Amino acid sequence: MKTYEGTMTIKWYKNDNGGDKRPLTLVAKDKLHLKEQLKSIRKCFIEFGDDPKQIPTYRKYNPDARAYSVQFEIYERK
Repeated sequence: MKTYEGTMTIKWYKNDNGGDKRPLTLVAKDKLHLKEQLKSIRKCFIEFGDDPKQIPTYRKYNPDARAYSVQFEIYERK
């Protein structure tokens, strides 16, 4: 098992310049398993939105908003 860490940037609307950056740490068997995990995370944010406990300022006023896009910057921990 390998540990990967980095950040994910969630854009809540199309012209979101900064995005909502969050740290991310994942454990995966290989790159294919990592890719599947990232795909699952992206799908959940786009389909279901965010955890109410993690709502940033924009989301306080738009609680039903779904993510417009989710981007990852991941590297393997040495």
